[in-house]
Amino acid sequence: ADDDPDEAAPPTISVPVTLTVDGLSQAPQKQHVGAGQTEAQRIRMRRSVLQLLGMGADKQTAVKASKSRETVHLECQDEVITLAFSPDGSTLAAGGEDAHLGTWSLSSGSRTSSVKVGHPIQCVAYSSDGRYLYTADCEKNITAWIVETTSLAGSEQLDDYIDSIAACARENRELVAVGTSLGAVKLFLAPDLEEIMSFEHGGQVHSLSFSSTGGLLAAGGGTDNMHGLMIKKDSSHKMKTMVWNLEDLSTSGEVLCEAEFEDIVRAVAFSPNNQVLASAGEDKKVSLLSMSRFEEVLSLDTTAGIRALAWTKKFSASGNGRRGQSDHSMGCDGQVGLVSDPEGKRLAN
Repeated sequence: ADDDPDEAAPPTISVPVTLTVDGLSQAPQKQHVGAGQTEAQRIRMRRSVLQLLGMGADKQTAVKASKSRETVHLECQDEVITLAFSPDGSTLAAGGEDAHLGTWSLSSGSRTSSVKVGHPIQCVAYSSDGRYLYTADCEKNITAWIVETTSLAGSEQLDDYIDSIAACARENRELVAVGTSLGAVKLFLAPDLEEIMSFEHGGQVHSLSFSSTGGLLAAGGGTDNMHGLMIKKDSSHKMKTMVWNLEDLSTSGEVLCEAEFEDIVRAVAFSPNNQVLASAGEDKKVSLLSMSRFEEVLSLDTTAGIRALAWTKKFSASGNGRRGQSDHSMGCDGQVGLVSDPEGKRLAN
């Protein structure tokens, strides 16, 4: 269908129900996984990596699909741009070009709700308790929706286009962060969406991630005015990942980490134990950053640029821009969403 537009299938969301992966984390010093490493070096790296993630040193870095894996297809009316699992893993929310926020029950595969947002949806995220859904559309609006009634809870229009969104609970308050195309990261109190903080990344913010406790906020991005036509970019493109300290919301967030890369950063994601931040993008690698030393400790080569990252409790997965690489990859001609449910049993793209 990709090769013949006239035979294109309707847009779908793919949900592999079971995927087994062991390994991935950080090492005690910066290491690069490549052809030059000996098997002994690979084993030592794996052991130190897994120990830091609390997975035990006896596991191997291996990826395989379960033979019993079931794929569920949820049909949509137009291109799907963004996805989010509910905190309990029972529901999947999606948004895209049809300007509708839809939710599906993963037990039945049926659509449970649909609300017309008015404009194509760029980003979607659930609140930590699952009561609210947050959307950002192509007209610079961020909106909070009450899940049970699909009614409006709050809305705010920004001065810039929104490219990423993330939510978490912090100090008994619900926080929503958005990243903009002009390099700003804005923090709001939910659900009424009162802005309380603003941070400067400098480049277009393609991805945001909170640590599970809400004490850290990471942003990855970079500005590409040539839309992929410029291979070599300099530091003026702000191709980097930044981490801010949110332990004390009464003060400005302190910059804890600023890691620069050779190309645009498309995705960032904290590991479940908050010890590692995965960062990936157009440079065809996944970089794992230690949150204790704030430096890259492991680099994993990929065959194409990465557009999305998701961790489960046992592994991380990446969606890249090369067709046919795995069940959780999509073509890089469109935006990519890749999410994992809280129990690590499902991936959706």
